[in-house]
Amino acid sequence: MVKVPGMRRILSALLLAASATLTTQAATMLTNLGTTVDGSKAVGVFEDTSYMLAAGFTTGAHSGGYSFESTTLSMSNAMGSPVSFTVMVAGESEEEPDTLLATLSGDSDPAISGNYTYTITEPLILAAETNYFIVVMASAPAGTNTYFWNYQETNEATSPDGWALAGTAYSTDSENWFPDSGYPILSIEATAVPEPSTLAFIAAMGGVGLLFHLRR
Repeated sequence: MVKVPGMRRILSALLLAASATLTTQAATMLTNLGTTVDGSKAVGVFEDTSYMLAAGFTTGAHSGGYSFESTTLSMSNAMGSPVSFTVMVAGESEEEPDTLLATLSGDSDPAISGNYTYTITEPLILAAETNYFIVVMASAPAGTNTYFWNYQETNEATSPDGWALAGTAYSTDSENWFPDSGYPILSIEATAVPEPSTLAFIAAMGGVGLLFHLRR
């Protein structure tokens, strides 16, 4: 049998390079945190009207999709006594929030100005080049009892992988949505999912490595 010098090292290097994609850490895929705050939008009850808010975003072109990890929201001081601030991820249909995909875990009372992070509790894969929404809501008595989500006038944001801010919408009854101006300030963290070809290559190299070991 012909022995190839350094074959073990070659196989190890190939496996290490390919498997590196499987251990990729979550990255900030989209952010406009740190930009100028142009105002804030009510999430709760403002002057006896209840408001839900939805911030749209579009994912990048990575063909394997993305594993959603968390979102961080820029909030201003609340007014009154709102409660049960809830952050969700929803699909999009006709530029409006559609199917609820996940409810995130985090501070249910972001009443003090600052950045608040909300994380996924069950795996959620987002498709490539697809529109989604971060949807927020809160409970409050009549009058003005509301949280405030900061926003900027433009859709300028930073992304290492082609993500973008999309339209903003609001609802006063959780069923009917209307376009809104401005872009809520947030960041979204996600992990690029390895493409099927990468997984197949790793499996193939593992098989070659096992065969080489058995033939030694």
